[in-house]
Amino acid sequence: MWGCGHLRKNQAVISSGPYAHVRNPLYLGTLLLLVGFCVAAGNRVVLYGLLPAGLAAFFLYYTPKKERVESDRLRRRFGEAFETYHAAVPGYFPRPTPWKGRTDAPWSAVLVVENSEVETAVLVLLGLAVLFARDAGWRPIPFAGG
Repeated sequence: MWGCGHLRKNQAVISSGPYAHVRNPLYLGTLLLLVGFCVAAGNRVVLYGLLPAGLAAFFLYYTPKKERVESDRLRRRFGEAFETYHAAVPGYFPRPTPWKGRTDAPWSAVLVVENSEVETAVLVLLGLAVLFARDAGWRPIPFAGG
């Protein structure tokens, strides 16, 4: 949500908020959600099968492709401004201090909605609700069909 509130697609090189620390905060957030939900699921198949497969797909296929396609597009659109940002800010492992060349654009709830992240927030909240309900011992009422 933090990243989406700063993202102004195709308008400029975004370097405010989390973009001052990492070039791809939305992808990093998705990765962290994947890992978190897989660990919280507590299922061996998920933890030792699906999670490693998901991580392999993310790091071996998804990120190299995204890096190539998006960086090429941003280079063409923003030139030297993007090159400078790309050289200073890591793609997936955040810098501990914000980049000194960052902008100070404020976070915007309107941008979160424009960037279609409200649905993601709802899905995350539903996932958390399911995990909390499971841990609280809630079980669905069995269907007594007739």
